Amino acid sequence: MNLSTVSNSCSGIDQGGKLFADALGKGFTGGIVAAAADVTTAEPSSTVQPTDDPSTSPYPVWNTDASYLEGTKIVWHHNVYEAKWWTSGDLPDDPVLSAYETPWQLIGPVLKGEKPVKQVTLPAGTYDAWTGTKQYDTGDRVLFGGVPYQAKWWNTGDSPQASTSDPDGSPWVKLKDSEIKEILSGLQAGD
Repeated sequence: MNLSTVSNSCSGIDQGGKLFADALGKGFTGGIVAAAADVTTAEPSSTVQPTDDPSTSPYPVWNTDASYLEGTKIVWHHNVYEAKWWTSGDLPDDPVLSAYETPWQLIGPVLKGEKPVKQVTLPAGTYDAWTGTKQYDTGDRVLFGGVPYQAKWWNTGDSPQASTSDPDGSPWVKLKDSEIKEILSGLQAGD
């Protein structure tokens, strides 16, 4: 062995038998045989997930069966997330290597005392109220409970409310909050 050269593959210490383990184990009791019966268990905090309460969550609680448009905010495990693009079934806190791999952006924790955020609506008369007997063409806008929706294709009798549970099959899409706020600011500027 050449002791004048630093090696990147050997420590230079004789490692025969248990010499290395003996050097590192000085002052410690126990042994391999004694530790073999030990079982490692996860700490409770890492396995128990907090339960989200819709009455204290500022946004709807994430649902695996729901679809979310870009900009939609939800609550999951006491945190607020915002959809970066349309998503369905993607767990908000699913661990990923890079932020671009998930459709969710963590906004921050739900703070004590927060209440549900009120849905942004438009005043009655901004658009006609939806009715099940009227024929709608692509691009038509209606109000359903004050919330504006736009027709993706021709339809009659399809409720805009169904778009929340089946966004691909519904002829309606809810306008984004940013679009609704823009319409509101236009209405106020026109007053």
